[in-house]
Amino acid sequence: MIGRGPSPLIQLTTRILPFSDAASEGLPMGQLLRLSLFQVSVGMATVMLLGTLNRVMIVELSVPATIVAVMIALPVLIAPFRTLLGFRSDTHRSAIGWKRIRLAVADGRACSDAVRAARPVWTAGHGA
Repeated sequence: MIGRGPSPLIQLTTRILPFSDAASEGLPMGQLLRLSLFQVSVGMATVMLLGTLNRVMIVELSVPATIVAVMIALPVLIAPFRTLLGFRSDTHRSAIGWKRIRLAVADGRACSDAVRAARPVWTAGHGA
C-alpha cells in the first residue's frame, strides 16, 4: 500500500475536471457544491430571462439582432474585469484602514445622482 499513487478513478476525475481537487480541509466538497448552487441558479434564471428578452426585443420591438447580441454578451465579456476588481477591493486598504470605503462612497454617489436625474421624469405631469 505504501508508495501507491492515487487510484485510477481519481486520476481520471482530475484529468477530466481539472478543478475537482479544489476541495480542502478548510473548504470541503459539500460546502463547495453548496456555494456553487447559487451560481447555477443565477445562470438558470439568466438563461430564461435573456431568452425572453431576446425574443421580445428582436421580434416584437424590432431591435436589430446585433445590438441585442452585444447587450447579452457584455456581462460575459466584462466578467474577467469583475474578478480583478473584486480581488483589488478585497486586498486594498484605505488610509484609515477600511476596505472598500472608496467603492461604497462611489456607489452612494452614483445612486444619488441617478435619483436626482430621474426626479423630473417621476414628477412630470403631477404638478410637483
